[in-house]
Amino acid sequence: MNNYDLYREKLESGDYIAASKFALGCSAGCASRSSAWSWADEAIEAASKAGIDIRPALGRSSFPNQEEAERVLNASANPTVIVTRHTGLVEWLSQHNISGQVIAHATADDVRGKIVVGALPFHLAALAARVGVVDMPRLRPDQRGQDLTPTQMDEAGASLSWYVVKGAS
Repeated sequence: MNNYDLYREKLESGDYIAASKFALGCSAGCASRSSAWSWADEAIEAASKAGIDIRPALGRSSFPNQEEAERVLNASANPTVIVTRHTGLVEWLSQHNISGQVIAHATADDVRGKIVVGALPFHLAALAARVGVVDMPRLRPDQRGQDLTPTQMDEAGASLSWYVVKGAS
């Protein structure tokens, strides 16, 4: 198996950050500019699938700036944002090993390239790396809009589903 096969394997697994870092590592090992930039292009492709733009970090010099691009990847590695006004949801997520910055109302800058849990309009969901939504199929009508406890959420059948929302071109 060659480096390109290993890169495609990481890319196809959905671990876009690992694929981008792998491509950057391959780029760093190249002796020619064209090979280094070819691998940098692969890193750009993988990072963009994770909602991260590393192009500016790579610079415009003869060889790509892999160190700066990797710094951007590490800093942007999909931090989690929880969009809710409900403390019970935050507690429930914590019990399921999900934590992050909690905000009541999201903007494009809050969600761009991040993992988001909560209800978002489609135009914001399309900016996120992925969106987690808590479904509660046994939620009673009188419980809607209420701040439920984690126990009440479990009784309502709470489960977390993940989505990637793509905008239409």
